[in-house]
Amino acid sequence: MKKLAFILLLLTTTFISSAQTTDAQLTQRLNHYMQLNKSLDFEQIMDYMHPVLFTVAPREAMQQAMEQAFNSEEMKISIDSLQVLTIGADFKEGEAVYKKVDYFMSMSMVFKENMLEDKSFREVMTAAMQEAFGNKQVGYDEKKKALIISGNEIMFAIKDNPKSTWLFLGYEKNPQLVEAIFPKGVIAHYKLL
Repeated sequence: MKKLAFILLLLTTTFISSAQTTDAQLTQRLNHYMQLNKSLDFEQIMDYMHPVLFTVAPREAMQQAMEQAFNSEEMKISIDSLQVLTIGADFKEGEAVYKKVDYFMSMSMVFKENMLEDKSFREVMTAAMQEAFGNKQVGYDEKKKALIISGNEIMFAIKDNPKSTWLFLGYEKNPQLVEAIFPKGVIAHYKLL
């Protein structure tokens, strides 16, 4: 009985994995996009973002803001781990196809001048990051002298028409931003608000 359960589990896992990777272009672009994020190549990351995002802020301004956030005078942020967990089924909105992508991310925040060694500063920053990142885990890594923020995230893969390439949009539960970048049908289908 245990062998049968194990075989069924293996087949189910294999089926789910293969179902998630049936679109070779999506798999290739998603893997490259994740690698660009991990290496903090903001210029190329912009090429993979859906252009609707640039109606909210110009591409150059967004790239500059990301570069400054990840490497300011006060702290340096690095992405330690990115792993796709699931890729959802197609949802069509007009000609466009949307897929919800659930992924895990872990990042480190190292403050210059080893400020995190001060216990009271570390506690204040940990509390602030916990409030800012809500549903993520925030902890201190003694070895790295860094705050570690980790948890599951959501983004959307979007293909505007059958001939276009897959592009990506991150998701944050910010009603104004959601309404500005996602069509009403997508908001309703995925319950984004």
